[in-house]
Amino acid sequence: MELDNLRKTIELHGLRTGFDMETNKLVILSNGFMKLGEINHSEQFDVHINGHFKRQVPREAQLDIFKAIFRFVETPIEKRKGNGD
Repeated sequence: MELDNLRKTIELHGLRTGFDMETNKLVILSNGFMKLGEINHSEQFDVHINGHFKRQVPREAQLDIFKAIFRFVETPIEKRKGNGD
């Protein structure tokens, strides 16, 4: 899965995404700009989701987002493309 597809899946559920300018990690934000997690797309298994994600995001949306994250993590780094590269 490409980085752009992961972002679209997250944003489809009413969340926001962006990149941390210091670390270049993909950041998941609520509509109120609360940080819910981050994904380091340049490393194979570097995903951090915090407790706010569980409280802010409905269960079905969580499952869809987790499935997309798993597909993204399973994708070899060389095949990941998107704005963050």
